[in-house]
Amino acid sequence: RAVRRTKRLRKLHMQEQGQLEAVAGKEPREHVAENTRKDVVQKIGQRFTIIERLSIGAIILLWVFFLVLPHLGKVSSTVFSILVGSSAVVVGIAARPFIENLISGIIISFSKPFRTGDTVLLDQQYGIVEDITLTFTIVKIWNWRRYIIPNSQMLNKSFVNYTIRDNHQWMHVEFWVAYDTDLEQIRQMAMDAAGQSPNFSGKEPPSFWIMEMGKEGYRCWIAAWADNPSTAWELGHDIRTRLVLGFQAKGIKAHNFHF
Repeated sequence: RAVRRTKRLRKLHMQEQGQLEAVAGKEPREHVAENTRKDVVQKIGQRFTIIERLSIGAIILLWVFFLVLPHLGKVSSTVFSILVGSSAVVVGIAARPFIENLISGIIISFSKPFRTGDTVLLDQQYGIVEDITLTFTIVKIWNWRRYIIPNSQMLNKSFVNYTIRDNHQWMHVEFWVAYDTDLEQIRQMAMDAAGQSPNFSGKEPPSFWIMEMGKEGYRCWIAAWADNPSTAWELGHDIRTRLVLGFQAKGIKAHNFHF
């Protein structure tokens, strides 16, 4: 009964979640977000179905054990010890990876360093946590492929969680310009490139900084807020595109100098 109740609550939670996309874009299917939510809800149902079946199997094994228990006295202690010891060694070796991943999955479930739907940067792979099973975690990376990591490894990895507290993302774009360029013009172009993007959240005005002065030019940053990691990725693309087009139109030299 408790398993069924937990299963029902998890399904309701996932049905209430927002869009589950790695990077904003069009997948060769319709209704991507809705299909993703349905897939996750279905996987949750399958997972708890497995738990129910394992529970039934465990009950049957215990029932068989108690039936055989009265007859164990007829077996010599030496033979019984050898059988139990051999079985324990074989089962322990075979089940070690499963047990490690299972325990790690339980720890992840309670400590919650990430949850289903969180956006993460893991091993230089950017994506969202699509599913957390009993033994492994599935991350849908930016190109819509699935990155599958055993829970024991996932527990020991360092990663960036972009949405553990909120979804807002601070996006910055770096570029170099020559010293003979009008600094105020560059600042205004960068501010407009960020502020006029449809992916800019408007939470606060964009910020412009001179980060470094090199031998042949200076390094600039333009930074602005986006509502979530997906739109932050699009915001960065918008800013770079607008800056490149603006520099080309005005004949401004913009290079990534290596000193």
